Amino acid sequence: MVWRRKNLLGVRMLQGLLLVVLMGGIVTVGNSYIVSQQKMEKLENNRKEIDTLSADIKNLRKDIDNSESYEFTEQVARDEFGMVKPLEVLFIDKNKEESRE
Repeated sequence: MVWRRKNLLGVRMLQGLLLVVLMGGIVTVGNSYIVSQQKMEKLENNRKEIDTLSADIKNLRKDIDNSESYEFTEQVARDEFGMVKPLEVLFIDKNKEESRE
């Protein structure tokens, strides 16, 4: 009878230990899955940012290539400095400026 109690106690301890190890494994796998999902989301966001920045770089390179052209120089002179060609008349619509405010 004493031997049986010791044996039953050992089995219960083994079962308890197995349960603790199993629960620890479940928690570890769950945490790993959550971390993995967060990393995948961050990776996707980084890929989107790379695509956006690549498009910006492409547009900037196009602007650099066009910066040597006469049309670009003329556009900058008009937009940035308000310059006009000789004998060109510039009309300003006052109603348009009032509607902006």
